[in-house]
Amino acid sequence: MVALSACASGKSRLKVGDRSGEGEVVEAEGLAPHNQKDMISTKRGALVDAQRNAVEKAVGVYVSARTMVEKAVAIENNILAKTSGYVKKYDIIQEGPKDDLYYVRIRALVALKELEKDLQQISLSSMPDLKKPRVIVDIKEEIDREKFDDQPATEALSRALSQAGFTVVGADRTKDADIIIRGKASSFNFQGKGLGGFLSYRARLSVEAIRSGTQDVVTSVTQEASGLGGNADLAGMKSLETVGEMVGRDLSMSLAAAWSKNKRVLVFVENLPTFSDVERVRKHLQSQPGVNDLMMRLYDERMAQFEVELGNTDAASLGASLEASRTLPLQVLEAQGQSLRLHLP
Repeated sequence: MVALSACASGKSRLKVGDRSGEGEVVEAEGLAPHNQKDMISTKRGALVDAQRNAVEKAVGVYVSARTMVEKAVAIENNILAKTSGYVKKYDIIQEGPKDDLYYVRIRALVALKELEKDLQQISLSSMPDLKKPRVIVDIKEEIDREKFDDQPATEALSRALSQAGFTVVGADRTKDADIIIRGKASSFNFQGKGLGGFLSYRARLSVEAIRSGTQDVVTSVTQEASGLGGNADLAGMKSLETVGEMVGRDLSMSLAAAWSKNKRVLVFVENLPTFSDVERVRKHLQSQPGVNDLMMRLYDERMAQFEVELGNTDAASLGASLEASRTLPLQVLEAQGQSLRLHLP
């Protein structure tokens, strides 16, 4: 079903950026298969697509890019399926055949407050959990001071990190990694046979999590653990596996905490009179080097507040990059802690 109020004269009563108590006017395009034998259905299909795109454009400002991907089904079923409810009126600006398709361009009054409320009700208007870094594990392992190639500590540590939500990449993918975990694991005879005929070995593992491409140590962990076995290799392997698992659990917690520190910044942008200006600024923020994700938390009185997830950058560097941009220069009014206040000239 499509919205009922429309003007197809090409001269729109609605102006992009016009605001009212119902919402704001945005422009969108739609396409549908061109069936000359059924032009009513053809035009209706293109119009429905245009209205959907108008609502989806607004959703893309309120919802983070990662949420749009990860929660696509929820957005489709709970928001986009009710497109006509958010489009209060529209004007058709242009329409006609386009190759094998039928094209429609509209200006639509989208009920932003209603849309925002519905997004909040299905818990889509908040930033997803901070994405954990991709890691490479590079540990030198030895038993009784002899190199041990099976690497039980490496495997156990990698498994613990994977279970905690980290992406562990191969040693040949250094460029893809955010963190390189380097360390040394040594296992030695702790107690000879006498434990029911078993040997007891003691392993020590020390690792540092280093930010890729730098010498910055994000966090470090050291642990010791014992293992039993019928011979030196088995006892040594068991102790290395146990200490690798222990370090993996500790590292997953300390690395997540250290990685998330200073990774979220609030960006306030002033002088945004229309929702189209907000969308333009959002796209510009998303395109900045070092910005992983963002979402709008508030838009009112010509000011928008964005929550921005940073990658390999910080708030000060982001502000400098935005101010130096030739595409859309934004004036930095204030940079304090984890917040930026900007002005669109």
